Amino acid sequence: MRKVAVVLLAAGLMAAGCGRKPSAKAAAAVDPMEAINSGVAFLVGAQNEDGSYGQVHPGVGITALAAIAIATAPRQLSAEEQQTLDRAVEYILPFAQPDGSIHNTGMGYEHYRTSLAVMALSVIDQERYREQVANARMYLIGSQFNETEGNFTEKDYQFGGWRYGKQEGEANPDLSNTQMVLDALEASGLPKDSQTFQDAVKFLQRCQSRTESNDMPDIGDDGGGIYSPVASKADKIELPNGKTVYRSYGSMTYALLKSYIFCNLPKDDPRMQAAYKWVQEHYTVDENPNLGAQGLYYYYLTMARALQAYGDPILKTPDGVEHRWAEELAAKLVSLQNPEGFWVNPQDRWYEGDKAMVTGYAVWTLNICNDMMKK
Repeated sequence: MRKVAVVLLAAGLMAAGCGRKPSAKAAAAVDPMEAINSGVAFLVGAQNEDGSYGQVHPGVGITALAAIAIATAPRQLSAEEQQTLDRAVEYILPFAQPDGSIHNTGMGYEHYRTSLAVMALSVIDQERYREQVANARMYLIGSQFNETEGNFTEKDYQFGGWRYGKQEGEANPDLSNTQMVLDALEASGLPKDSQTFQDAVKFLQRCQSRTESNDMPDIGDDGGGIYSPVASKADKIELPNGKTVYRSYGSMTYALLKSYIFCNLPKDDPRMQAAYKWVQEHYTVDENPNLGAQGLYYYYLTMARALQAYGDPILKTPDGVEHRWAEELAAKLVSLQNPEGFWVNPQDRWYEGDKAMVTGYAVWTLNICNDMMKK
């Protein structure tokens, strides 16, 4: 069992003794470096012979995820770690396709894999891999549903979004794919005033439970995010007025918030405010709100990325408590780590039974927490 150093600040103890609500100053501080180091060590040992990652479905996506986790570790990499990172990149690069995408042919998830590859190459050495990043960026821009791709107009709910890939049978775009692509476009340096980002906002607002800005039916009004304008991975719920609507949930609300930020919406935009209000009302590091343990580590990473982009190290919940979210999230992840250094989700949905993938999520999340804990 890992020994975690917990530091309780004197001011926090005094506040608690006076019967006041805990503040951010009373938060428990956990040093995540031991967990990061053992997680990276696990990833070094879990790399497949060909440089890839993944137990059941190895490929570009999981390999890029593991590479990002290693590359963003907040310290100098060892020679062995750098060698592992180099082998991962050597695995990824040959999968660059003539159209600019980077993915394993015939395995699907083109936009997921390409987006993660762009993020990995950008964080490792964007100048060195600028050609691959530029080509992939053009592919992703060209894959957005609009007048050119799919013959959609702003009146269509598909407009501005991305689906799994051009070759996928599923025609509908979704927020999960869209947020990954926007993450990649942000990492690639796409200008904030790009038409691509502007068009994406049209899709994003149709994935938000906010009737004032969403013209779709079956939409609630709590400000949270759903999987797509016509679906949610959480159950539908019936409102007091008898209307049945798609239920908002944690990972998609953070995906929505992060995507709005990358699309350059200001904090005082009503859509942004509504999403952040949902986050405040449902803040937790114990589950993926309204999905429980399903997609938990995806939730953790999306939460960390969104709140990092939002920029405030303190999140205040409606009860008046100020949370140093990075410290609380880091402490939770440390408590969930296996003694062998990996993380895995017993609720094996969306491939979260794959140790390499989940450890990639967890280490990347801890790297973000480590950075935000210093603010």
